[in-house]
Amino acid sequence: PDLCYLAKEGSSFHLKIPIKGKPAPTVTWKKGEDQVLTETGRVAFESTAVNTTLLVRDCQKDDAGKYTITLKNSAGSKEGTISIKVVGKPGIPTGPVKFEEVTADAITLKWGPPKDDGGSEITNYIIEKRDNINNKWVICASAVQKTTFRVSRLHEGNEYTFRISAENKYGVGEGRPTPEVTWTKDDIPLKARANIENTDSFTLLIITECNRYDAGKYIMTLENAAGKKTDSIVLHWDMPLLDGGSRITNYIVEKLLAENEFGIGEPGETTEPVRASEAPSPPESLNIMDITKSTVSLAWPKPEHDGGSKITGYIIEAQKKGSTQWTHITTVKTLDCVVKNLTENEEYTFQVMAVNSAGRSDPRESRPVVVKEQMMLPEFDLREIYQKSVIARAGDNIKIEIPVLGRPRPTVTWKKEDQLLKQTHRVNFENTATATILTINECTRNDSGRYPLSAKNIVGEVSDVITVLVHDIPGPPMGPIKFDEVSSDFVIFSWEPPQNDGGVPISNYVVEMRQTDSTTWTELATTVIRTMFKATHLTTGVEYQFRVKAQNRYGTGPAISSEPVIANYPFKVPGPPGTPQVIAVTKESMTISWNEPVTDGGSPILGYHVERKERNSILWQTVSKALVVGNLFKSSGLTDGIAYEFRVIAENMAGKSKPSKPSDPVFALDPIDPPGKPIPLNITRHAVTLNILWVKLNKTSIPDTKFKTTGLEEGLEYEFRVYAENIVGIGKASKVSECYIAHDPCDPPGRPEPIIVTRNSVTLQWKKPEYDGGSKITGYVVEKKE
Repeated sequence: PDLCYLAKEGSSFHLKIPIKGKPAPTVTWKKGEDQVLTETGRVAFESTAVNTTLLVRDCQKDDAGKYTITLKNSAGSKEGTISIKVVGKPGIPTGPVKFEEVTADAITLKWGPPKDDGGSEITNYIIEKRDNINNKWVICASAVQKTTFRVSRLHEGNEYTFRISAENKYGVGEGRPTPEVTWTKDDIPLKARANIENTDSFTLLIITECNRYDAGKYIMTLENAAGKKTDSIVLHWDMPLLDGGSRITNYIVEKLLAENEFGIGEPGETTEPVRASEAPSPPESLNIMDITKSTVSLAWPKPEHDGGSKITGYIIEAQKKGSTQWTHITTVKTLDCVVKNLTENEEYTFQVMAVNSAGRSDPRESRPVVVKEQMMLPEFDLREIYQKSVIARAGDNIKIEIPVLGRPRPTVTWKKEDQLLKQTHRVNFENTATATILTINECTRNDSGRYPLSAKNIVGEVSDVITVLVHDIPGPPMGPIKFDEVSSDFVIFSWEPPQNDGGVPISNYVVEMRQTDSTTWTELATTVIRTMFKATHLTTGVEYQFRVKAQNRYGTGPAISSEPVIANYPFKVPGPPGTPQVIAVTKESMTISWNEPVTDGGSPILGYHVERKERNSILWQTVSKALVVGNLFKSSGLTDGIAYEFRVIAENMAGKSKPSKPSDPVFALDPIDPPGKPIPLNITRHAVTLNILWVKLNKTSIPDTKFKTTGLEEGLEYEFRVYAENIVGIGKASKVSECYIAHDPCDPPGRPEPIIVTRNSVTLQWKKPEYDGGSKITGYVVEKKE
């Protein structure tokens, strides 16, 4: 619904409307359908990102109407309307005034109500008269309720002028429109020749450097809606007796001076000094401000004219109903008075007269009033509290003063939410004769909330609610800070908005960073809008910590800090490669191969590093100058007859793996030549006798240094020898083994049992095998396992 705002005529009204939008919207004010407001001496407006303000000074009736606010940004536009109602004194009663009945000593007047009631009901009319003899306005009646009135006690034959003023709760309106004044001479307007100054009560005509042609008849014309009236002034003077020997050229009218070509003569003066002074005009009205069972409070404005002399005081008189006598009450110098010790339930009329050195003014009467305790339901005047809300910044002092009406004087109570307000040295309230005042010193966010208040007297009870909004810097963002993505040179992290935004929207966040080995924080960004941030240009392997602060229009709140995080790749180093195998050997080089790691760590293998060492050394050295692509590598520069071991390291984007297991030691030797051709020792026609008969046991190459032979006959003795083979061929045979008798192995010994246990030794015993395999048991092998 549209908002409605009351403004008093002649005062200033100040509208402050909260707004929001991202990006900040532009604001346009319009009055009516299409009148775009522009700033003038009376009208000003200002807009920020969070509110727009309209200020109208010296409020006038034509400022009333519907005002439209248009907000616009890249996301769209939105409108809102506010109705301004200007209230004040009523306008002029509608005329013309009709004379319904005229007698020798009375006239009955009739008129229409004002077209403009000032936004408030007309309470009464004030009737004034002026005769053509005294030419002073005198109140005939001040509490006329109808639009007709009989003016009595007039003098037969006198000419009277009447004026009627309407009154509402804001004051007394004009009784007659201010006339327009024009001056003419010989039917020619004097605007060009003279300086003319007009006010509501007088007109001033100034003719500078006047000459004899300025003598003559000056006609003054007054015109308003009620009619037109003219009057005239004839300006003339006598010529000086002496012209100074030269013809008088012109006259200057200040005092009277004559001038010729040789200069200005002495001025003519009055015989005695004259002080222009007369009795002042009466105050424009006498208002009843308050009534109790024994007092009446009166107030009045200064007279329009002081009669040319300072007003020294005001005389207050009272008249009881039914009496013709006026009783002197007091003389005061202020513009108000409390008349005390009055009789309850009696009707009184009061009058006030202004006094200066020339005398007293005509009296100004009040409306008749009955002296009795007034009965009125309590009422809060909340017009000065916009939307019944008070906004303050934390640490400020809050003072809420609310005028309280009601008769008899109501009792006012305050609450905070649903509990009676507990008064402390910081939070308290005070009830005066006309208002209730809530004070909160050094307010905090906890002071925000609803403050219900109620006023109660014997007539009844009313209540209302004031909302207090205390704004402050925001609290810390809600955590923990989450790392959404971590890489070698950037980190993306996020957080939640603060639980306490300070009462106003969060405008942005401030992000800071430090290395964990330093205490210095560095600002990364101060205008972060979202609750997520990407920190870039980090150093791989360095540990960082981040913190975030929320900011609103009141400042920056406390920070929330993250856990430390290391800038690194999101994957791991690969596992170790398989154990390398030597697949080719010379006395100067060896070729090795290996299997890929079981896991690549989440990132493809970029290549391998190959290391070697001599069997009796503990120092590994890298022999691959660059990353090895593939699973083969030839290592050169070996020393003939030295045994070498090799190991391999895999690498991906995260780094290098652990080394593989080392290869078996291999001697750097050239390949062994194959054995010579067998030569028969004795050849007959039935047989060939060779030196010895050896039977080859394996049909395929044996990669390991062990072999199980089958098909032997139990009890026979056998000898064995072995040949080594590489890619070049088969080498020489090994030495012949000892003779072995083919038989089954013996049974295992019995379960070992500990018999003596100390802190660093165990003594075991076991039973002999039941079957020795056909051969004497020569010993036992003892093994242990952790």
